Amino acid sequence: MHEARADIHIRATPEAVWRALTDTALVRQYFFGTELTTDWQVGSPIRYRGEWQGKQYEDRGAVLEFDRPRLLVTDFYSPSSGLPDEPANHQTVTYEVVPEDDGSRVTVIQDGNRDEAGAQHAAANWRMMLDGLASLAPTLDTIVARFDVDGWEPATLEGIDGGWLDAVLMHKTFTSGIRGTSVAHFLSSGAEEGSRGYLAAERIEGVLDDGRSGAFTVHHGGMEPGHPTAFAYVVPGSGEGDLVGITGTARIEHDDAGPFFVLDLD
Repeated sequence: MHEARADIHIRATPEAVWRALTDTALVRQYFFGTELTTDWQVGSPIRYRGEWQGKQYEDRGAVLEFDRPRLLVTDFYSPSSGLPDEPANHQTVTYEVVPEDDGSRVTVIQDGNRDEAGAQHAAANWRMMLDGLASLAPTLDTIVARFDVDGWEPATLEGIDGGWLDAVLMHKTFTSGIRGTSVAHFLSSGAEEGSRGYLAAERIEGVLDDGRSGAFTVHHGGMEPGHPTAFAYVVPGSGEGDLVGITGTARIEHDDAGPFFVLDLD
């Protein structure tokens, strides 16, 4: 079998590229109008629907690996191949995103092509897709905001009996993506580490890397940060200064360098 490969440098952060690769509404804008459906959980199905050269198609596959924002691996099968839907006739498509200079290097690898001509045809299609991705990703307002926790202090709760709810006031310093500080009011409940639920309202004030300055509020919560139930969003109407009118979603991530917010602004 022959391998198709295409790559490109994109002037956007890996997080912005990843958002463009996995947000199904954005995918449709640059991926030949494809309507993509999946929840991106490993093992979940993927459906691709659209029209190509005047013909309707519905291709399918599954999520094999999902490592934000570095690696996405999918299984892929197209009935248009004329081959039966058997494992031997499925292909693997790998998307690699690596930080590079002032942006990211994105590589797409598709294996299982039957001959070199097929591999070259697939590579040409991937290059067209990557050109579209390179046009879209730099326009996305995605901020990776790293922070340090400066300290926290217990807060008082009036009218709450039984000790089932705790309150904490936390102070943070943001060191990249946003340079500034925040104050977060946390409410949490649950007795065991790893099974505590929390709600927080966090006011962030500072300067974004693009020079915009001001303040806004993020509400987040769930069964501790990083749990599948976790949610976070920018409160509409909370922006001040240059950030008046901002909205969007957020999530809290961790890596070897520590915790960080990823803000996908609308």
